[in-house]
Amino acid sequence: ISKQIGIIPISFVFLKATEGKEFVDAEYAKHCEWAERYGIPHGAYHFFNQRYATLQEQIDNFISHVEVNKGDLPPVLDIEQFGVSTDSLLMWSDAVEKHYGVKPIVYANERIAKIHVDNGKLKDNILWHARYGRAPTRSFHIHQYSESGHIPAIGKHEVDLDTLSMGMTVEQLLLP
Repeated sequence: ISKQIGIIPISFVFLKATEGKEFVDAEYAKHCEWAERYGIPHGAYHFFNQRYATLQEQIDNFISHVEVNKGDLPPVLDIEQFGVSTDSLLMWSDAVEKHYGVKPIVYANERIAKIHVDNGKLKDNILWHARYGRAPTRSFHIHQYSESGHIPAIGKHEVDLDTLSMGMTVEQLLLP
């Protein structure tokens, strides 16, 4: 499935869609169109921000702004703040799964995952861990190994770089 954008092969992309209770990325729709034009499988993520929104407000924000279709990647819950309970993650995951019919991916960096993501309770979710410069120490399906990648065709913006692990393929992630 890898597509070539300039000289960089891109196999998949996750796009920020929402954050907290009200934020919707103004570029989200354009980025989806870009990925579709180049035939790159894509999915949406929600940046979990418990400081300014309740769990239900965040679920509502994501569900009201993100459409998930056949051939898309599963939705993602992005956890980058300490103090998130596993129960909150499970409730977000359950609500999103009920709405879209697919279990979402859970993303966290290595430190937050060690403290807040209980792999035993989230064992049915695809786990995406960020750890730069070294392999993750926890089980994972997707490894974000850099936050400072460059793709000449999209300009000076830095992009995250990820790889699939544990025998996972992009085709296995795509929604039927």
